[in-house]
Amino acid sequence: MSKVLLSTRDLSFSYPDSSTLFFKDFEISEGSVICVTGPMGSGKTTFAKLLSGLEKPTSGKVLYKGEDIWVNRSSRRSFAGKAALLFQFSADQLFEKTVLADVMFGPLNMALDEKEAEKAAEEALRLAGVEEKLWRMDPFMLSGGQKKLVSLAGVLAIKPEVLILDEVTSALDSETEERVLSLLDSLRKEKNMAIVLITHDKEVLNRYASDGGIYEIGNDK
Repeated sequence: MSKVLLSTRDLSFSYPDSSTLFFKDFEISEGSVICVTGPMGSGKTTFAKLLSGLEKPTSGKVLYKGEDIWVNRSSRRSFAGKAALLFQFSADQLFEKTVLADVMFGPLNMALDEKEAEKAAEEALRLAGVEEKLWRMDPFMLSGGQKKLVSLAGVLAIKPEVLILDEVTSALDSETEERVLSLLDSLRKEKNMAIVLITHDKEVLNRYASDGGIYEIGNDK
């Protein structure tokens, strides 16, 4: 039986304007995929940030293997790198002078030394299908699809157990989209990674709906 890696209980999040979002309970097990859907402005990206630990809930809990990730500093340290979020827009995730340096950033912040970080980055770049001739280039000089693949490599380099992707197929041509989805399938099967896909793409929803299911977000509990 697959282990539940990430779950939520009675989760809510309040914005500075005092509006509050409430989320149904959620859980995802190793090697599974769940598609997150909902209308624009319903809180999908906020939910992704809560799952990945980038935002702290106003109330309720985000649980990693049954433990509240916000209960204390030790729990936060234990959770670091376990869930990685790929943002919808690559420009939000790219900032270094070269592709390789950008992908090395995560491993370096996970306390790997430079040699280990470079190895992890190179492995992730190959896994994501980023051609080696691009590794020394400025990431902002790349095409939209190439930027997306570099961003994906950046989150894969920290070797997360849960991969959260916000509209990963947006602005991709059909060939690159299939390459990305095939990679996600192999990560699930070969590395037992859990995948959370925030998407409006009907083809993606049809591909995974009968597999892991769909989690719908609205502005009510």
